[in-house]
Amino acid sequence: MLLSQFGKSLAAAAVALALVLVPTAAQAAEYGSSVTVANIDVDVAGAAVEVTYDAAFLPGCDDGWFRAKVLRPGDDGDAPPALSLGYYRLTSPGSHTLAFTLSEPGDYFIVFESPWAVAPFCPTTEESTPTGGPSANFTITPTLDNFTAGIPAVSGSAKVGSVLTVSSGTWTPTPTFSYQWLRNGSSIPGATAKTYSPVTADAGATLSTKVTGVRTGYVTATRTSVSTGVVAGGIFTTVRPSISGTTKVGGVLTATSGTWSPKPVYGYQWKRNGVAISGATKATYTLLKADAGAKLTVSVTGTKAGFTSATSTSASSAVVSGGAFATAAPAVSGSLKVGAVLTASSGTWTPKPSLSYQWKRNGTAIPGATKATYTLQKADAGGKVTVAVTGKKSGFTTVTRTSIVKTVEKQLTSAPTPTVKGTANIGKVLSAVPGTWTPQPVNLTYKWTRNGSVISGATASTYTLKAADKGKRISVIVTGSKTGYTSVSRTSVEKTIS
Repeated sequence: MLLSQFGKSLAAAAVALALVLVPTAAQAAEYGSSVTVANIDVDVAGAAVEVTYDAAFLPGCDDGWFRAKVLRPGDDGDAPPALSLGYYRLTSPGSHTLAFTLSEPGDYFIVFESPWAVAPFCPTTEESTPTGGPSANFTITPTLDNFTAGIPAVSGSAKVGSVLTVSSGTWTPTPTFSYQWLRNGSSIPGATAKTYSPVTADAGATLSTKVTGVRTGYVTATRTSVSTGVVAGGIFTTVRPSISGTTKVGGVLTATSGTWSPKPVYGYQWKRNGVAISGATKATYTLLKADAGAKLTVSVTGTKAGFTSATSTSASSAVVSGGAFATAAPAVSGSLKVGAVLTASSGTWTPKPSLSYQWKRNGTAIPGATKATYTLQKADAGGKVTVAVTGKKSGFTTVTRTSIVKTVEKQLTSAPTPTVKGTANIGKVLSAVPGTWTPQPVNLTYKWTRNGSVISGATASTYTLKAADKGKRISVIVTGSKTGYTSVSRTSVEKTIS
């Protein structure tokens, strides 16, 4: 038995089969003896198949008929054929070729039958014995054409969260494509689309795509792209956070992170003048006394698996106000007489502010009296004087503290200079003439002096000259006093005692 195979366009095969035509009377009644070739596999429609076979005649025969048909697996000899090839007359032994086309892909087998023995076509007897038997089973595999296949290429940014796209390249003819993405050369389950978004597991790996082309009549082909660079961690698209709320001690500030892409897990850190506030790590923050006078910011940090952590800081808030000073009431020192200088002591303020002063007379600010000291004026006589001390500091509530009231002594409206009457001789009596002091009543006291020095015990309105006074200058000092008034002393003109 001779077997041979050769290719043709689309699909082609050749089969050699030893066929012995041995018709007998019994076989004639049953359509003769049969020889079967099984398992013809046809992958494409329109496959052209050629079967080459050898015919051998019994001695004395040089002529005969047979029938050929193609069946599907499971059919018997009486089944309608998938393809009837008709009747063939053989007039010579040796090699013969039978050609046919199968319109559909599938599995088939061929049946050669010797239908009957009719004269003059070499009749035989029932006792005749075939010189050959059925051929061996074999498979006819069509020969397929090859694609001119392009090289796929991957475009896009190789980082977590981005989108990569594969271009199949130019294939001739154009097939139906399928895709498989690879991580470090190994298939990624489920990644069979034309696009792929790298996930956390891809960070640090390289990616490529395997593109497979399929088309009827062509050998299935697969091409793999060049690998991407190492996949980087994803980069967030961030928005600068903002702060809302009242910037006053006791107020609540709220951080708004804005919209990040993709959405991360947010972390917060509040800062006072750029320095992190311990424990202030929530989206809200209640302002403390320590924040008074400061500006606050909030830093928002986004984290997500496969992405590089990012931090964005808000603009500074307004200066926090509402800080309360620890203060003391100011004190005023100095004589309460017109012309005296009063001094304001602010006391201790915490924290230390910038201080300003305003002196007041009877509760009304005295124009220009804005220093820590103040010289009492005539207009102050009998009035009530205070000093208001104001402390200011950025972020703190301005505070004004006022001293206790000081009442300025009144002035006598008339305090004349006294005169001395009497003879300026030893033993004589001198008398002080004080004049009229107002407003009445005014309490008057006297001191006599000798050459400017007070004479001990000489405190009456009169003075008797002594020997010690001879040649000396004698005068009298008259002092007028009145409750609520400034005491005034006046000194007479001196007299020289002879």
